[in-house]
Amino acid sequence: MSSAAEKEPMPDRTRDNQVEVFPLIHEDLNEREELGRRLYHGPLVTNDGRKNMWDTYQESLDLAVYLRKEVIEREVLNAELENLKDEIAADGKMIESQRVEIRELRDRCFKAERRLKDIRLTLE
Repeated sequence: MSSAAEKEPMPDRTRDNQVEVFPLIHEDLNEREELGRRLYHGPLVTNDGRKNMWDTYQESLDLAVYLRKEVIEREVLNAELENLKDEIAADGKMIESQRVEIRELRDRCFKAERRLKDIRLTLE
């Protein structure tokens, strides 16, 4: 029997910004093991008197707290990003408006210069 994952098409693996995940997890696990050995003066073993289910539950609560914190922080950053996009769009509109004004002023200056030349020629 094949799993659902085996039936799904493979994702595009040609992007330049991809990072292999499992080596990072192995590295994290090794660091975590070293930390545990230092803190608890040995490896994690079975039948050590700990309440594994309670420990797991507490860890999952910590996970939920950190995930919620991340969600809030990302929402704030996304709101700031949207505000910046709005500001940039408004600045772009203002710049375009100023470009139009500059073109109109150039045209008026050009017409005034021509009129001035015409007046000088008339006065000569």
